[in-house]
Amino acid sequence: MREKKVVVLASGNGSNFEALVRRARASRYPIGFPLLITNNPEAKVIERARKLGVPYRIIEDPGKPTVEAIRSVGRVDAVVLAGYMRILPPETVNAFKGKILNIHPSLLPAFKGKDAIKRAWASGVKFTGVTVHIVTEKVDEGPILAQRAIPMFREESLQSLEERIHRVEHALYFDTLVKFLFDKPVKYALLASYEKTPKLVRFAHFLQEYGYSIAATSGTARYLRENGVYTVEVSALTGFPEVFGGRVKTLNPYVMGGILFHREDDYPIAMEMDVPEIDIVFVQLYPFKETLRKTKDLDEIVEMIDIGGVALIRAAAKNHAFVSVITDPEDIVPFMLEMEENEGQISEETRQRLAVKAFARTAGYDVDIYEGLGGILAPTEMYRDVFIHVKDPIELKYGENPHQKAWVYTGPNSFLSATEQLHGPALSYNNILDVYSAWSAVMEFSDHAIVIVKHGSPAAGAEAESPIRAYEKTLIGDMQAAYGGIIAINFAVEEDLARKISEHFYEVIVATDYSEGALEILSKKKRLRILKIDVFKYRLPHLQMLMQGGDILVQTTDFDPPYEYIESKTEPLTDKEVEDVIFGLKMVKWAKSNAAVVVKDKTLLGTGSGLVDRVTAVRVALQKAEDNVYGSTLVSDAFFPFPDSIEWAHRFGVKVVAEPGGSKRDKEVIEKAKELGIKLVFTGKRLFRH
Repeated sequence: MREKKVVVLASGNGSNFEALVRRARASRYPIGFPLLITNNPEAKVIERARKLGVPYRIIEDPGKPTVEAIRSVGRVDAVVLAGYMRILPPETVNAFKGKILNIHPSLLPAFKGKDAIKRAWASGVKFTGVTVHIVTEKVDEGPILAQRAIPMFREESLQSLEERIHRVEHALYFDTLVKFLFDKPVKYALLASYEKTPKLVRFAHFLQEYGYSIAATSGTARYLRENGVYTVEVSALTGFPEVFGGRVKTLNPYVMGGILFHREDDYPIAMEMDVPEIDIVFVQLYPFKETLRKTKDLDEIVEMIDIGGVALIRAAAKNHAFVSVITDPEDIVPFMLEMEENEGQISEETRQRLAVKAFARTAGYDVDIYEGLGGILAPTEMYRDVFIHVKDPIELKYGENPHQKAWVYTGPNSFLSATEQLHGPALSYNNILDVYSAWSAVMEFSDHAIVIVKHGSPAAGAEAESPIRAYEKTLIGDMQAAYGGIIAINFAVEEDLARKISEHFYEVIVATDYSEGALEILSKKKRLRILKIDVFKYRLPHLQMLMQGGDILVQTTDFDPPYEYIESKTEPLTDKEVEDVIFGLKMVKWAKSNAAVVVKDKTLLGTGSGLVDRVTAVRVALQKAEDNVYGSTLVSDAFFPFPDSIEWAHRFGVKVVAEPGGSKRDKEVIEKAKELGIKLVFTGKRLFRH
């Protein structure tokens, strides 16, 4: 393409002149500026010309001498007036008829002539603007090439208004010149990124090499300019400033239209409206879920809900036939490589792939907002609309059995995302189920607590005043069942406890932290998976979901206390007995139903779980407790339908029995407990776990 020659006439500061030259060079348009003509020897534009390396001449006569100077550079494609404070005589206008452009700081025909900005500001109008027109013999009356409306604000100063108008002039003048010279709009890449990185700067420079002008929101534009990228702020492109504390930046017809217009069917109207052609959109949204992790301040959380960014992404993805949309910084380098290999072009396949990824990004973002904000504003209503946002699954070795395939998807505040594996093989499908059960159970306790889970149910566990004592008590439980299980600890593990734990075989250990020495000791067991959980990062889920037969069962999660009350139906309980009842309820709550546990001195002695009838669950728990059962407490996850469980408890020497109550035979059960001398309490809350 032949280089287009443009001669500039200027009399004053020359900011429009510099903007034209710098943008032409930055965006690689074949536009040359062989000469600057000024009629003012003191004009600041002369210094700008020197810095830019543009030849200049001082010619005070706008007539024949100016015409000769312009013609001295050869064929001229346009003559641009940039604050030229002389009226061109007919001979000059006729010499370059239809090729002389001027920019005026108002919406012509309003406020013609000098001091247009000041007169508009003083007039009280709500809108002024910028006009680019062809120069004729009549002042400020030639054919209009482009206009941009600019709102005025009552409290705004004249200086502020002037600054905004000049920024719009710099953008509109160049865009109109390109359209005038090449009969097509400027190609733009729009960048809006919350995160500012060197990769973003490299990407912007790269796009400029391929002829793109860079447009950006204010923060991104400032960062790019600081790093040497000539950038047009969106507000300069549209004429409208960012308003309402920055909440509205890009929601404007010039931006959305520039992305959405059909490059074939809508091209004529886009040209008529001076809509910029935005062919590449890169957006990184406000970090909503990251903010949700860091603060509980509702105002701060709400401000991180991105509106304009999502609209930009969806618009670009919708018009993917013509527009490339990037939402993942990891796609920048492959995108640049494809442009290099294809002379600046991006394939339809790539645009389609990026569009699908963009829709996934906005869909996931909306789910994050719904779950995060919904959990704060109206958690009880969230069962009405359930959305599952999972991506980038981790493939597991196999599922529940070796012949089943399995994957795990982690959420932003999920249990696994808050967990770091420090040692050992990858977690299996069954490991993950058991680790979650073990940690959920041990979280029930405020003192030092340990729970060992096997096949989804607690097999052993205890609560005590010290870490070592808690573990010593845990070993009193069903360690045969606990062999190869998952051990969960609600405190940091030190060396002395690590030595004792290493004496037994466990699949997984999960704790809040480990001392350096403890980690060294435990790491000697090659097959032991060592997990550390960040309790502040893990956000308890509001809902629990189970997919069964293609249907989804949804219920609220149960992290509430495992009882409504502790009501004695026979003799009153001692404080110590009440403590054991509560301990047992916390254990049986996380056992598979039908379930019963035997506890004593805040120690789990035996568990009967996953049984199809309650009396068998009771018998198994009693048998597991063996010699320690005498004087213990038996806790059931649901009511006793018959008195037979009370009889079995008496046979093994149980002292206290706890159950929810609610059976039609409660009276018979109570009478049997009184008859056998067993203290019976009702708790009012069933604890089924299927």
